Amino acid sequence: MPSANTFKKRERLCSRKDIDKLFNRGGSRSMAAFPLRLVYKLNITGTDDTFSTDDKPRKPEAQLLISVPKRCLKHAVDRNRVKRQVREAFRLNKTIIDGVGCHMAFIWLDDKLWPTEAVAQKVQSLLQRLSEKHAALTAAQKDAENAGSNDNTEDNHSNETAGGNDNANGNNAGGNETAGSDTQQ
Repeated sequence: MPSANTFKKRERLCSRKDIDKLFNRGGSRSMAAFPLRLVYKLNITGTDDTFSTDDKPRKPEAQLLISVPKRCLKHAVDRNRVKRQVREAFRLNKTIIDGVGCHMAFIWLDDKLWPTEAVAQKVQSLLQRLSEKHAALTAAQKDAENAGSNDNTEDNHSNETAGGNDNANGNNAGGNETAGSDTQQ
């Protein structure tokens, strides 16, 4: 039986197009918990690929990119260690953002190595904050949709009522003939 704590290929952010969207096109946000920065772009509308190749619907998944710049850690061994630490911390804590469709990048900021427990704590903190942001944005979006549908029904109702009153008062709703048009010739 597969475990929920796996890190699958589809959870990796590999596409050059998606990476460019994340960093170059705007709409992405950032938060930091030193020594990590999380750059993310939420997909609240569900317009990304939420269908697999066999057209069975699946939950939107977060896709992850990990970057450790060479200017921070000069040796490849150290950079690889940090990437392993972040990847493992994400794998163990990804249930925090279950159902959140987003692209995210963890970027290492420090020029020193950190203990694995400290890195895991920072990743968990960032994922928790991301989950809270997603919950707040989806709630705001649902409120806006509900308010928009309520406004439309109220507008239609008030237009019907106002239109009936204008005709009853003798106002011309057609607008072609006006009382002042004869005086301006």
